[in-house]
Amino acid sequence: MGTYRRAHANHHLALLREAAPHLMRAEQLEWAARLDPEHDNLLAALTWAIGDDRAMALRIFADLSTYWWLRGRRGLGMLPARALLAALGTEVPEGLEAEYVICVAGAAGSGAHLENAKRLMRELDLISGHPQLTFFWGSFAGPSIDDGLLELMMERVKASPDPWISGLNHVGKGFLCYLMESDVAGTEREFSLALDYFRSLGERLGMAMALSELVRVAAWRGERERFSELIEEALRLVGELGAQEDIADLLCHRGEGELLLGDLDRARADFERAAELARRVGALEGTTRASCGLAEAARLRGDLDEARRRYEEVLARESSGSFGESLNAVQIGIALGWIAAAEGDVEEAVARQETAFAAALHVQSLPVLASAAEGLAGAASLRGAHDEVALLLGVGKGLRGMTLPGDRDVRRVAELARAALGERRFAEAYARGAAMSREELAGLL
Repeated sequence: MGTYRRAHANHHLALLREAAPHLMRAEQLEWAARLDPEHDNLLAALTWAIGDDRAMALRIFADLSTYWWLRGRRGLGMLPARALLAALGTEVPEGLEAEYVICVAGAAGSGAHLENAKRLMRELDLISGHPQLTFFWGSFAGPSIDDGLLELMMERVKASPDPWISGLNHVGKGFLCYLMESDVAGTEREFSLALDYFRSLGERLGMAMALSELVRVAAWRGERERFSELIEEALRLVGELGAQEDIADLLCHRGEGELLLGDLDRARADFERAAELARRVGALEGTTRASCGLAEAARLRGDLDEARRRYEEVLARESSGSFGESLNAVQIGIALGWIAAAEGDVEEAVARQETAFAAALHVQSLPVLASAAEGLAGAASLRGAHDEVALLLGVGKGLRGMTLPGDRDVRRVAELARAALGERRFAEAYARGAAMSREELAGLL
């Protein structure tokens, strides 16, 4: 039986190895369709290898992760990845360091495995043979710069001759502009360049990834026609792939844009559909995002009880520890602060917003920190501290690179502050806030 199992696993590893380069090119639909009827066999091969040949298991998992990513079934990898890491212990088979790092990312690893993965990426160039590693790692860890790893990975991505990695290079630059540089124009430029690269390859998921970030910029600016065109193209591309998890993500993206553009009914419909799709495929982060969207739609409709209930249900769930969930926790704190403000509970509103702002100082996302500063402005408005409101709204604009014309919370507290201070005093305080450095922001608490 053992000989048969090994032959079975070797056969399906060979199939994955043959498919791997094609899954990231125009022929990806054909090759994904060839893997679809073998999925149960691929899982069986992985399960056997975890128990009997961990080196083979790492190879299978790495290539199977690309297929799962393409088909929007990323959640399927977490349990086998965790089982494989437990079986490995501290041992990393020589020559399989890239596969090991992909496994750590797939398991949302922590502790010794996370530190091992970081060390290996610093010491070795693991990107050349496994371009998808960069995407998997970035999706899990976010733009952490504490140990210089981000800069090192960006240098290696830039040096790669692989055209898919060239597209990913612009994705990385776009995320840096968005998350860490307050550069909205740069965000749009880099994701547009990424879109061009992925279009030249016919790689649909890369195109959809770039389009989804251009959708965000269009929603921020209130550009409904462009917003609709971009999101429909992205949905068409992931629909061709049958990627249910990514359809759910894009529906959340559209719902979040609709919240800013003012159509709460459309937003709620998108979040409800996204929640159903995410539950169906076991996408935990997608389920969380949809739940938060439904909570926010309820808050903006004025249904504060439903909004609070939904947000608190999300907080009660077990966290995977990913970068996205750390951002969610901050954003939920901000929303709960706005809910308390709407209820007239000054003490809770201030406490919620101060806690969210303190947490936002430690995540690598200037837009989230901007929202936290604007949340503090809402709490200051309750106390009648309108100079502070103007200052904090300026901080938000400076951190994000723009104000959001569709943000009704910010618009309301800004109008109150302008009425109390007059335009000149408001503008002076606003300008001081917009010019504050990241280091100065910690003193606001």
